[in-house]
Amino acid sequence: MNAPEKYEVTAHQWEHGWELHVDGLGVTQVSALDKADRQVREYICTVLDLDEYDGRVVIVPEVGAIADTIRTMHELTDSIAELQAKSSATRNEAVQQMRAFGLSYADIAGALGVSKGRVSQIVNA
Repeated sequence: MNAPEKYEVTAHQWEHGWELHVDGLGVTQVSALDKADRQVREYICTVLDLDEYDGRVVIVPEVGAIADTIRTMHELTDSIAELQAKSSATRNEAVQQMRAFGLSYADIAGALGVSKGRVSQIVNA
């Protein structure tokens, strides 16, 4: 079974720490939430027989309305990551187009607000 790119984990507090309900897989436990990411990754690997899981793990503690705020924060973080990837791809495309047009590294760097070294890295990638 292939693991998805992201697992949402709902954390429920109990007397010994936290129960971690891993979306679609089951439940594991930790004593404190700072250990949850590692525990969930190990759990995913055990259940799916993987060497490692390098996808995203989103821990959402169910503590009143705070859970909604945390989910919103994670959604915004995902949106930012998507926009950064699109921005990077668009910048790389712009560099290639400007270079094909005959502009110098210095002119490209100035137009895009990056260093000449970054332009060189993009051109030579």
